[in-house]
Amino acid sequence: MPEVKRFTREVMTAWAAMSVYPEAERLVRELVAEAVGAPFEVVWLHHGESIQVEVREKTDGQDFGPPADAVAWGVTFTSSLRTRWARLELPGGEPVQSDEWLLEAAHGPGWLGFLADASDLLAGTLNPDMVPAIIAQIVVPRLASWCAVYTDQDGLGELRPAYLWHADETQIDVMRDELEEIALPADDAPAVLPMSEWQALAYPLTARGRRLGVMCLGRRDRFPDEAMQIAEDLSRRAALALDNARLYAQQAAANRALQRSLLPPDEPTTPGLDFHVIYEPAGENNEVGGDFYDLFPIAEGVWRFAIGDVCGTGPEAAAVTGLARHTLRLLAREGYGVAAVVGRLNQAILEEGSAPAS
Repeated sequence: MPEVKRFTREVMTAWAAMSVYPEAERLVRELVAEAVGAPFEVVWLHHGESIQVEVREKTDGQDFGPPADAVAWGVTFTSSLRTRWARLELPGGEPVQSDEWLLEAAHGPGWLGFLADASDLLAGTLNPDMVPAIIAQIVVPRLASWCAVYTDQDGLGELRPAYLWHADETQIDVMRDELEEIALPADDAPAVLPMSEWQALAYPLTARGRRLGVMCLGRRDRFPDEAMQIAEDLSRRAALALDNARLYAQQAAANRALQRSLLPPDEPTTPGLDFHVIYEPAGENNEVGGDFYDLFPIAEGVWRFAIGDVCGTGPEAAAVTGLARHTLRLLAREGYGVAAVVGRLNQAILEEGSAPAS
C-alpha cells in the first residue's frame, strides 16, 4: 500500500536507517499482505541494535511463515488483538546508548554532575593536543556511538581532524573514511550532518568570539532532547578548555623562545679549559627566568665569563637580562676592564629604568 510504503520511508529517514530500507519495505509489505481485510495499523519500534515492525489487526489468529530477511518474527495475541511482527538487525553492532540517566538528569543533579566531571577532566590538561581526545572520550559512549573533533590547528580557518573515537574500536578506520566525504558546517550554530546511516550532529567549538573547531557526534537512533542539550553545553565547556590550553601553550612557547635568546647560542671552545653548564630556571614553566650566564672570548687566548641574577621573573626581568648580557659582551670586547664594564652596565640599567614608557 502506498501509505504504508511512505510511512516506512519516513521512519527509516527519521532513524537514519536508510541502509536497511529495502529490507524494511519488503518485511512490511509481506506482513501487510497477510492481513485478512480487517482494519490494521503498522507500528515501527526501535530496539537499539535492531528495528521491529508490527502489523496489528483485530481478527482471529492465522498461521503464516517467516518473512524474508527477518532475524526474528512471531505472532502475539491479546483478547481481541493479533500482532504479527518481524525484526531487522541494524548494521554496525556497536553498543546501544542507555538513555535512562538522561531522563533522570533532566530533572535532577545527574546532568550537573556529568558536566562538572567533564569540566574537571577538560581542565586537567593544558596540552591542546590532548583536549580533543578528552572531548571524544567524554561523549562516547554516554551520549553517542562515535565522536569526531576537528580543530583549526594553524589559525587560518581550515578545520582538520584532531581526534576520532568510536564505541567499537574496529570501526574507527571505517568511520574516518566515511567522515572524509562529509562537508563540515561553516556556521557557528549546531547543525545536522548528511549521513544516511546515522543521525549525526555538529556543534561548533567557539570561545571568546573565535571558532576553534567542531565537535561531531552520531548514533543509530535519534538523539533524545536531553542528549542534545548536554552536548551543546559540553561543546561550550570544551571550547573554553581548548582555548585556555592553546593560550597557555602559545605563552609557554614564546617564553621558551625568549629564554633561549637570552642564553649563549652555543658553547664556545676554550683550549686548555673544560667547563660544563647546568641551567635550571626557577619558577613556573610559563615564566622567563632572570638568571643568566655567558662565556665569550675578548681577544686571542683571553676569555671572560659572567653570571648574573636579575630580580624577579617574567618579561621585565627578561628585558634587563637581555640588556645586561649584550652590554657585557660589547663593553668587554671594546677593551674595558672588569670594573669599568660593571660600572657602565650599572649606568645603562639605571638609564633604561628611568626612560619614559612609550
